[in-house]
Amino acid sequence: MIFSCRVVLAMIIMGWEEGFVIMKKEKISRIRTGGQTGVDRAAMDTAREYGIPLCGWCPKNGWAEDYETASELLAVYPELMETPSPGTEQRTKWNMRDADAVLTIIPEDSFLSEGTLLGIKEGEDLGKPMITVSGPSDIPRILSWLDGLPDGIELCVGGPRASECSGAYDVAKEVLAGLFEELDIQPAYELIDESTWPRREHFHYYQEQIPYLHSMTVKVDVETCLQVAHEKKHHFTALLMYVVSKTVNELDCMKMMTEADGSPGIWKVINPVFTVFHQDDHTFSDLWMDYLQDPYSFCMEYDRVTRTFGERKGVKGRPGQPDNFFCFSCPPWIAFESYSSQTPGRIPPLFPIIVCGKYEQTDQGCMMPVSLTVSHAAMDGYHISQFFDRLQENLDTVRITEKV
Repeated sequence: MIFSCRVVLAMIIMGWEEGFVIMKKEKISRIRTGGQTGVDRAAMDTAREYGIPLCGWCPKNGWAEDYETASELLAVYPELMETPSPGTEQRTKWNMRDADAVLTIIPEDSFLSEGTLLGIKEGEDLGKPMITVSGPSDIPRILSWLDGLPDGIELCVGGPRASECSGAYDVAKEVLAGLFEELDIQPAYELIDESTWPRREHFHYYQEQIPYLHSMTVKVDVETCLQVAHEKKHHFTALLMYVVSKTVNELDCMKMMTEADGSPGIWKVINPVFTVFHQDDHTFSDLWMDYLQDPYSFCMEYDRVTRTFGERKGVKGRPGQPDNFFCFSCPPWIAFESYSSQTPGRIPPLFPIIVCGKYEQTDQGCMMPVSLTVSHAAMDGYHISQFFDRLQENLDTVRITEKV
């Protein structure tokens, strides 16, 4: 499946508590896609990560390999619109119709599928500038190709779906992330307007004069979350991490970052970096995954990431970790009363560190200790209490709608 995008950079400067100022610098505008798995989905998720708006046509009823109905697909990607036809051919042609140029990504271990071939043929028939690449090593060639095209183009990106090439998503994501980096597009964030920010003095005091991390451990009731995971046959860790990720992304104070000059900002989205344990040598590795708003999609992506990278040894089991992340760990061996971590001799990171322990059945419910460690520059006690209140609410209300 092929989709189009206009390559753009937008930087929005904004404060989360009061007031905002918007400043834009155009270089890339939007990504147009049909919502299929594999290359298409990687482009949509990477565009979101880098703050590039989405649009596009999908088949009537919203069919994709992992979504059978429009309501399911559009719940995750509401920017898409349905074509009159339920088939994929019209979707491909309509998205190609709006493109100025075509980038096709076919990983080396893949093949030229029927859908990808249709997109290439349609682009050729329409006289579109085209380039085909196989991986990140082709980024310089893409940049050279783009240099010969006008500014503000709509770039059509396509390639195999997941069932045609299991590695299509990761290869395409690495290509596009590398391309966006070379085009000086950073993962999307909003700079805080410090002139109207009530926490300005607190931030700089704890960031520059007394920088430190503080921790709090609270026991939360995970009974509903555990029941839903078991009923729907998903990993409890996956669903728990979804609820934690949802809560983190709902609170701007948990998505803070700084530019090189120390100016504070807020990521639009931050993604979980989580640990997997290797039973054979008792070591662990960090993996990362994109935060997806739909719990079913999140759990399926967790399964895919752990299946693909879970056996890789070393501190970083999955390459390409984005800058916009937070840390999640769930050691199941101990029901601790408190936990904290420090980074002596350096400015504490602004991303939150969340550790969940062993759950135990008590008179109050199925209780699990959850520790939050975060820079005092980012969060005070009030904000920490907001996190735990919101976390318990999300744990109590989480539901999964299966894709049929």
